[in-house]
Amino acid sequence: MHSLSNCTFTSETVLGHFDDRKAYNMKRYGDSKLAVNAFARKLATSVSSKYVIINNVCPGMVATGFDKGLPVYLRIPMNMVRKIRARPVDEGAWTLVYATLVAGPESHGKFINHNKIDP
Repeated sequence: MHSLSNCTFTSETVLGHFDDRKAYNMKRYGDSKLAVNAFARKLATSVSSKYVIINNVCPGMVATGFDKGLPVYLRIPMNMVRKIRARPVDEGAWTLVYATLVAGPESHGKFINHNKIDP
């Protein structure tokens, strides 16, 4: 989702950008993912992988029931998308297990998507 961000901020501050309710759209979700990725990369420059490995993980679309609050006209198509694209929760969790227990120093400051370091 961070690839959807166009990095066009509507405020002078990052928090101001995310706090503007009138300008919210799905690109804001991408902006928030980009901000998390940037933070993880910057934090990794301050902490040695010798002490702790910092990475950013994306488990992909996981069927967590995230769309339960949507109106019916959106819930129906989202239900179809979820059935086609979303993984079960236990499969999505494996990405977090991989990032925590398997990925080594080569993942420090990197983005992990589907158990692979994503450039």
